[in-house]
Amino acid sequence: MLVVCTDGTELRAGSFKAVDSGVILYSDETRDRVMGFVAADEVKYLLPDDDEHVVARAESGSAATDGADGPNVAEFAERVGEFGSR
Repeated sequence: MLVVCTDGTELRAGSFKAVDSGVILYSDETRDRVMGFVAADEVKYLLPDDDEHVVARAESGSAATDGADGPNVAEFAERVGEFGSR
């Protein structure tokens, strides 16, 4: 998975656990090894560890916009559904 912070920092992790104060990052999918923590107000968004999705994001310039040109609600819901199923 890819964690994108509000300052532009991108972190890769095997899995995560969301808590009230932020996100605990694990280096493996079984959550045996903690590798870090990101405070809730520092997390911009989380992306699944799907190389095609990450490459597409990088090629698009990763600029999110508000308004008519931004992603629509259906697209967002689909992405969240895909991520939640992992």
